[in-house]
Amino acid sequence: MTIRERIQNLDTGLTKAEQRISRVILSDYPVSAMKTLADLGKDAATSPATVLRFVGKLGYSGYPEFQKFLRDEIQGALDTPLSRLRAAAGETDGGAPLEKYGRYAMELVQETIDMVPPQTIAEVVDILADIKRPVYLIGGRYSRGHATILGYGLSSVRGQVREVEAEARDMVTTLADIGRRDIVVVFDFRRYQSNIVHFTEEARAAGARLILFTDRWQSPCAAHADQVIALPVASPSLFDTGLSTLLCVETIVSQLTDALGSKSADRVARIEQLYNKINDLGPSGGGA
Repeated sequence: MTIRERIQNLDTGLTKAEQRISRVILSDYPVSAMKTLADLGKDAATSPATVLRFVGKLGYSGYPEFQKFLRDEIQGALDTPLSRLRAAAGETDGGAPLEKYGRYAMELVQETIDMVPPQTIAEVVDILADIKRPVYLIGGRYSRGHATILGYGLSSVRGQVREVEAEARDMVTTLADIGRRDIVVVFDFRRYQSNIVHFTEEARAAGARLILFTDRWQSPCAAHADQVIALPVASPSLFDTGLSTLLCVETIVSQLTDALGSKSADRVARIEQLYNKINDLGPSGGGA
């Protein structure tokens, strides 16, 4: 297995510090793993000793062996015909616009799978599966659409889900209510918004559990989050892509639906029943 695959397949459980190391390495792999022991520890806000324990969990006797395997892996990738073929395919200008963007999207999906550890998705689902805890969602100018989509999916399978508007009054009145029982899901991507960062800081200070969706460079909100889903966002257009975020959002809703089992099925059935009743109401609000 590659070092990236070893990280993604760790089944011994990771501490919070080890999760940060994992995110740093996967966020810009393999370049991030080529850093010195001290620099990797600094970037992950942990000690060199913790980095060494993490490397040991991957099966390496020390940091020199870890980096030797990394160098061999990079050299092997550069030498394979498949890698050269993919590079050539990525550089071609042939094909219709949708076809070209579709090729990019397929690469992006694989990059997202490589960057996001399965353990992170599992732990996010576990947090959201506690249906006694209210969920608040907030996003920035562009990412609020993802907050809305996740909110729609969550509210379909569990209760107490609310989207917060990123304007002063709604943010302030929401923060006045947030406490230790609550879950806050934040979407903040580059050109990070200061009001979103301040909202996250206050929610953490109030004791809420925090889940952050962000890019590979990571919003300042990451310093306060329990779980961080760092994603590739670069695209061939003027704007960053939201495809990777949408992929993770839909994965989480799907996994949460399975985790809740009959509870999610009962809620979906109840919602459909209510939709049918509402749609049957006449103009006066009553039945025929």
